[in-house]
Amino acid sequence: SEKAFLLANGKRNLIGTNAFKYIDYGEKTEIILRRGSQSGKKVNGYNNIPSLKNKPIWYSLGEKEFSTILLPAITWKRKPIIWNKAKALATHNFYEIEPNNEKDTFTLLGILNSSLSALFMELYGRTPLGEGALEIMVYEVAKLPIINPTKLNDKQKRELEEAFLDICKAQKNNDLSKEEKARNRLDLIVFNVLSLNKEQISEVYEALNDLKKGREKRKETKIMIDSE
Repeated sequence: SEKAFLLANGKRNLIGTNAFKYIDYGEKTEIILRRGSQSGKKVNGYNNIPSLKNKPIWYSLGEKEFSTILLPAITWKRKPIIWNKAKALATHNFYEIEPNNEKDTFTLLGILNSSLSALFMELYGRTPLGEGALEIMVYEVAKLPIINPTKLNDKQKRELEEAFLDICKAQKNNDLSKEEKARNRLDLIVFNVLSLNKEQISEVYEALNDLKKGREKRKETKIMIDSE
């Protein structure tokens, strides 16, 4: 696990504490820049790194609250949109999503964990890492088409919530069979909301599988090239 140093006040109030020593050490340590136009240049102190030097309190992340839903920036075969039940603070590897209405949290989680949402992530994302992994940027997440939870009736919301929670329960128990059944049920609810027919549903699954296989082939191609 990772830990974050959270402090909102200036270091003058910390004189004589280990926190002050920690900050002082950071301001006296020599660092070699590894990114940007100044890559390779040496600077004295983390407070003089280009990305931090204009911050009044360079060592502070500021006041931060947890988000209910976390979307991974990089995924492989699965695209889990996470219910942040642990109330953990997210790193840069996750995008934080907060429903407009807290009551719609599980409805939104159900929608985002459907195969249709996975398809849109494949279409809007990219594979720049050379290993076939899917990366999606924050501005691409903002553009993802999504069913508006407020447009659903109570029965549809309840069904989505129950299906999502059944997926969570199956994952906790490592029951792949029950998880697959819950996912199929979740997909069917989403497809019914959109009034998709069997042919259209088949096209969604086919497109999703084709895009996934395309990413996997890129990884296989890289492995073959590297081995030559």
